Amino acid sequence: VDTTAFSVQVRAWDFSATKDGGDFTAGTLTGMTPDKQATILDAKHVQYDPAGVDKLLVETATEDGKEVVISIPIDPGAAGQTAVFHFQQLLKDYTVVTRPTSGSKEERARSFASAINSGDVSMVNGEWANGMKRELRNFPLSDRDDYVDSGADGYNECFERVSKGLVITGFRPQQNLI
Repeated sequence: VDTTAFSVQVRAWDFSATKDGGDFTAGTLTGMTPDKQATILDAKHVQYDPAGVDKLLVETATEDGKEVVISIPIDPGAAGQTAVFHFQQLLKDYTVVTRPTSGSKEERARSFASAINSGDVSMVNGEWANGMKRELRNFPLSDRDDYVDSGADGYNECFERVSKGLVITGFRPQQNLI
């Protein structure tokens, strides 16, 4: 996929921290063109302990590159604030944005679902794609919603940035030489 067509790329995360059980940690990479066509480029879907999640975050950020915005959810309460601070420190060399989780999951996924059903979202083929499609198709009745949460957050962040003009076409950040 030619990523130069995208005005913005966002890797959005939905966290879990139970190794080999419970919910999954999901990280969806979404690109969006100036005309608001989105493409899901990649997704991570794992059951790691907190140390494994940290390692995955750093490895994924390195793979994605510094031009990709990283979106982290802020869960309610002090624990959510502490987790966000931890992730911001862990990814201090990258652009990290935070997004409060409020309202129902269905409400937060509404724009993403509408865009999918309108044909405004495509997906590249990857080993993760079938699992993601199954979860999206079965939501909200599925027992899993990790791809939905990370996909919706990524789509919403992309849409907001393109709609508000928060992107500069062709911009590539440079490292400070000092």
